[in-house]
Amino acid sequence: MVPSGMFGSPSPEKVTEGVYLVGSSDLTDGRDCSVYLVDAGELVLIDSGAGVNTARIARNIELLGLDPAHLSTLILTHCHIDHVGGAAYFKERFGVKIVMHTLDAAAVEHADPVRTGASWYNLRLSPLPVDVKIAQGEEALSFSDGTRLVCLHTPGHTPGSLAVYGDRGEERVLFGQDIHGPFLPEFGADLSAWRRSMEVLLGLEADILCEGHFGVYRTKVHVREYIEGYLDRYAL
Repeated sequence: MVPSGMFGSPSPEKVTEGVYLVGSSDLTDGRDCSVYLVDAGELVLIDSGAGVNTARIARNIELLGLDPAHLSTLILTHCHIDHVGGAAYFKERFGVKIVMHTLDAAAVEHADPVRTGASWYNLRLSPLPVDVKIAQGEEALSFSDGTRLVCLHTPGHTPGSLAVYGDRGEERVLFGQDIHGPFLPEFGADLSAWRRSMEVLLGLEADILCEGHFGVYRTKVHVREYIEGYLDRYAL
């Protein structure tokens, strides 16, 4: 963990080498998902929070000794506003390239208040173009220092949900945002598809799980237990 910010506010956290938690309901705003940063020679964000206190995410990047001007890519794991609301800020200020699965991209591009959950949060979302739309089940993104992040289509919570994983040294890091659900008809949820997606994630044997709202889980055993716990909860 880096030193606390001004007035004792919570600080961004190092997850593992080159991976940081820079936003969350505790760090930035109560409506934010967990926002992760990957230092890949260039900087990559996984999700962007709800868009209410987005400048604080940028400030947290600076507190790590990194320059947010080096942000190149923002991967949005799904279309809900607590994950995508800050994307416009990073696009306008730093020129990031926005990546999503095509099945969730339309909700963001048209600012659908139901599919994005904006009406739930009583927040307004403006239409935002998506630069890269992933249509395959798996697509790898490569970055300037050789880092490779793999985007996996993991439908269930939403039709176009993505999980992202990459290897950092000897550790496999999985960004599995909102793999816990919820599974609501208005979001296009599909429990059968979700179960299949979770089996794919279990097969990755990740050492670290960076989850969307409930923190970071370490060791293969604890990652497996976390995923299997939800499979048990939503068993047929």
